[in-house]
Amino acid sequence: MSENKKLIPKRRFKEFENADAWEQRELDILADFSKGSGYSKSDLVSTGEPVILYGRLYTNYETVIRDIDTFVNDISNSVLSKGGEVIVPSSGETAEDISRASVVDSTGIALGGDLNIIYPKAQIDSTFLALTISNGNQKKELSKRAQGKSVVHIRNEDLKKVLLVFPKKEEQKLIGRFFCSLDQTIAFQQRKLEKMKSMKSAYLSEMFPAEGERKPKRRFPGFTDDWEQRELGEIGEVTRTSINPNNYPNDEFIEYSMPAFDDGEKPQKVLGSTMLSSRLKLSGKSLLINKLNVRQQRIWLVNEAEGNAVASGEFLPYSSSEIDLSFLRQFMLSDKATQDLESISSGTSNSQKRISPNDFLKYQVMIPTKKEEQVRIGQFFSNLDQTIAFQQQKLEKLQNIKKAYLNEMFI
Repeated sequence: MSENKKLIPKRRFKEFENADAWEQRELDILADFSKGSGYSKSDLVSTGEPVILYGRLYTNYETVIRDIDTFVNDISNSVLSKGGEVIVPSSGETAEDISRASVVDSTGIALGGDLNIIYPKAQIDSTFLALTISNGNQKKELSKRAQGKSVVHIRNEDLKKVLLVFPKKEEQKLIGRFFCSLDQTIAFQQRKLEKMKSMKSAYLSEMFPAEGERKPKRRFPGFTDDWEQRELGEIGEVTRTSINPNNYPNDEFIEYSMPAFDDGEKPQKVLGSTMLSSRLKLSGKSLLINKLNVRQQRIWLVNEAEGNAVASGEFLPYSSSEIDLSFLRQFMLSDKATQDLESISSGTSNSQKRISPNDFLKYQVMIPTKKEEQVRIGQFFSNLDQTIAFQQQKLEKLQNIKKAYLNEMFI
């Protein structure tokens, strides 16, 4: 009885809530196995016969592969898909990465040599099998069986020994359809987000002057003047003075430091510090520019009341009353500014390059002569950023929902 309880997932569809516990069998009994053949990246051409290489499962993972965007000239001597088989990469960088599987939806697709091929028998649904290998206990089991150091490997012999836990096929199919539908929703949201990011990139290229130009291609009505070139040091300043710890009890200020992750949208805000003497005082509205590895484009705008905010030494805090900082932030995030700042940074590699306050203040930027135009541009992109952030949050919410369902609907 206790064993059966282990083989019942936390969440099931209503029609299966009182159904039997899931079964457990070695995959060798439930499927036949084969191996792909030939082909590497060097064989790929722009148009030709469709092929799937093992890298597809890392760079563009999908539970069910329907659209093929890689091609070779000849597949006459290849292993071709029958439609419905499950493919698992036989090599990868980590044991965690290698434990993933996809269904090949169509027939006649060449399957590359670094792919293990599983042909499920009648009692196993292909989509369910791919999902459980990629997310259930089978994922952990495969990771343990992966062999190698710099490159890990999984063979068909390893796959055959995997203990598959599965319900009746009707329930398998329902689970598969549910996650395919959820994947389509996530893919749609992903495309929506990418479209918004592409739109912003296009606006950035049109609303800031091109190299050698003094007017952008696209402007708000009412603004026709040439933009002017100014050094950042002429129109603003970088905070250089460390604060006096005696003036900052731990409960009376906010400290800004780098996010825990490189892709963090905002710097961390923490109360208190044990190294106050190395912190810089912020004077109201400031741009926080990451002075190390500017290629990562980590620049934040903060607006704290004077006297209660400090920044860690990882930043160049820049303030100005002559330029709208929202406008300047958008320019600093452009590809041109990133390349320029990197070129004047010191260091031997991208990970060690840093920009000094003096070099930063000598950097020249093109700005509208009227501050009203700066404000309009800055607000426009701030609103666009908020929309992008909202779409990103929706995507992350969907991804988290999928993750939660995967955890509860598989054993």
